[in-house]
Amino acid sequence: MIDSERGRIAYVILACDCFIGMSCKLFAIPWEALKATRGDYILRVEKGAFKAAEGLGDNVWTLTRNDLTKIYEKYNVPPYWEV
Repeated sequence: MIDSERGRIAYVILACDCFIGMSCKLFAIPWEALKATRGDYILRVEKGAFKAAEGLGDNVWTLTRNDLTKIYEKYNVPPYWEV
């Protein structure tokens, strides 16, 4: 998702537990939490971090500033709008 006011990537959507014909569990991840490595992007988290975590709702693509603040805190990334 792009913050059009600031011209920044606000967050990316990560899909987990996807099976053919079934919906995926979606998570918002701060762009800065990803590390670029030889054309790939790596998110360093514990293997089971998304198993018990609450994902986004099926039709939730836009998050409030309060929602984003919580997500950035979870990944120990300073919010780009406060830097």
